[in-house]
Order: sequence, then C-alpha cells, then structure tokens
Amino acid sequence: MSLLLLIIIAHLLADFLFQSGEVALEKERRNLLAYLKHYLVHLACLVLLTHFFYSPGLLIIWFLLPLLHVAVDYLKCLVISRRNSWQELFAFLIDQSLHLLLVFMAWQLVTSNTHPAVLYAYDVFVTSRGQDLLELIFTSAELKEILFYVVIYGYVVLAGSALIRKVLDLEAFKLPEQFADTDTRQAGRYIGIMERLIILTLAVIQAYTAIGLVLAVKSIARFKELEEREFAEYYVMGTLLSMFLAVLGGLAINHGF
Repeated sequence: MSLLLLIIIAHLLADFLFQSGEVALEKERRNLLAYLKHYLVHLACLVLLTHFFYSPGLLIIWFLLPLLHVAVDYLKCLVISRRNSWQELFAFLIDQSLHLLLVFMAWQLVTSNTHPAVLYAYDVFVTSRGQDLLELIFTSAELKEILFYVVIYGYVVLAGSALIRKVLDLEAFKLPEQFADTDTRQAGRYIGIMERLIILTLAVIQAYTAIGLVLAVKSIARFKELEEREFAEYYVMGTLLSMFLAVLGGLAINHGF
C-alpha cells in the first residue's frame, strides 16, 4: 500500500505542483517538447519517491507509466476544444480517472517490498543505523497513514484548485469582466488553497463549527465586491465547492484510518 500511495503522490507532484502554466499551455498546442518536459518530471518524481522499492518490474514502470500518462494527455488535447468549457471539465475528470487507473494497474505489476541493496546503500552512505531505520520507516503502519494524509491533502489542495477553476470557467459562473484581471484570479486561487487547507485540517480534527469562522473572514475580505450579483454567484459557487472538497477530504481521512 505504501508503494501505491507514493506513486499517487508522484503523480500529484508532477501533474499539479511541478507542471507550470506555460508547459500546460504548450501541451494544449501539442508542443512535443512540452510533453517531453512533463514526461521527465513524472519520471523524476517516480524515481525519487519509489526507489526504496526497487525491482526490475518497477524499473519498467518508471519509464512506462510517465509515457502512458503523456499519451493520455496528448489524446485529451486531440479530442477536446478549449472553446467548450463543459468539455474541458469532463475531460479533466476523465483524464484524472484514467491516470489513477494506470497508477493502480502499474502497482499491481510490481512488488511492494523494500529492496535490500537500496537499504544497504542508505546504510553505508547515510548512517551506520540507516538500514534498521529505513526498514522501520518503510514497513510501519504509521507510514501508510502519513502517506494517505498526504494524498488526501494533495488532491483537496492541489487538484482541487484545478477542478474548481474548470467549474468556475463554465459559462454559468463566468467572472464578470471588471473582476476578470489576472491579479484577481491569482489572489482568488491562493485564497482558495489556504481556505481548503484550513477547512480540511479543521475537518480532520472534527472542529466543524470553526469552519464558519473561516468563511466569515473570507466574506469580510470580499464584502464590497459581493454587492455585484454576478461576482456574488461566482464567489458563492467557488466557496461552496472548495468547502465541499475540504470536508469530503476530512471525512475520507477520518474514516480511512
């Protein structure tokens, strides 16, 4: 299970944290160099996070899984038109579902045991007790719980930003022109990230009543802009979706472990 969670975390890092807007835009233009960059980032994340479990099968997965990932991305760009926001939303959901399916299938093909040679290398180069320490870390139930937390936080905070952006780009929730400048959108994105991070943490510790305080603070900051009906609808939709994802993530953590 630890290996599966690490592969998912590698996907989250490569697809959401380390993929720049410029690379994403160039991929939509079918620039092969952008796909190569995306492939190499995925490969690097996979190797760094999963090399503890090295095996010949995993070596194949390191090169094959990122290749399949960029192939799915390329097919998505062939099929989807950016002029249709509904298509973009559904394509995003299908795209991420396919990536997770590929991750799960890849995990089924490899062993989930730490490799003695890797542990020995850490024992030699890191510390004299490195082997015992890594054996303890990578076979403990606590590690699985920590990795599960990281996966849920990653999807709520990072993937949640992409999903909410796709929803708010729908014609029904389009931001009015006077609020549609880049600074406003960027500020809203970072506020949303902090909002989900705080609400998810409150949900994990089951302090649900404190969530109202977070929403109140956010509303005060946007009080003047909420006088515009179009902006208010946009704001409410983004806030409700952000809160829903965070609370859902909290429930997943509380009932997952």
